[in-house]
Amino acid sequence: MSVFRRAVWPRVLPLLLAALLLPPASADSKIHIEDVWVRSLPAVSKVNSGYMVIHNHGDAGDRLLKVRSDLAGEVEIHKSEEVDGHYRMQRVPGIPLPAGSCTTLQSGGYHLMFKGMTRAPAVGERVPIWLTFESAGDIRVDAEVRPVGSIPTASAQANGHHHRH
Repeated sequence: MSVFRRAVWPRVLPLLLAALLLPPASADSKIHIEDVWVRSLPAVSKVNSGYMVIHNHGDAGDRLLKVRSDLAGEVEIHKSEEVDGHYRMQRVPGIPLPAGSCTTLQSGGYHLMFKGMTRAPAVGERVPIWLTFESAGDIRVDAEVRPVGSIPTASAQANGHHHRH
């Protein structure tokens, strides 16, 4: 019997079986997230913003409750809206995600605010972000770092701000 079979195989086999038998973490989730990105800003910047498109393909509503990232000390959920001809941005406790809906986090609407930036990410880098949903639980996404002045992809623009499919 080879050394591999005696020494390595008994340790590797249980790990392989576990990997094959366990479903992916979000296999049951009806939440699908795409076009996740943050801006690349100078190192002196202590705040940044984040954007994405969240699809709720489920039969029940959900809600984005919390966001965290190692990129910042705190990540808040914000909403900008026009009041008396001026845009006002405020922190909100979450984002409702009705069943069958698509919500775009974008400038001028819902978006993420990264406060207390720990570093300045480079263009092209992928930054992990953890989203906590009321029903779907925690979902990790990787945000692409894009240059200042970037706009959402055509897919995100086509999805609009908040509508049903």
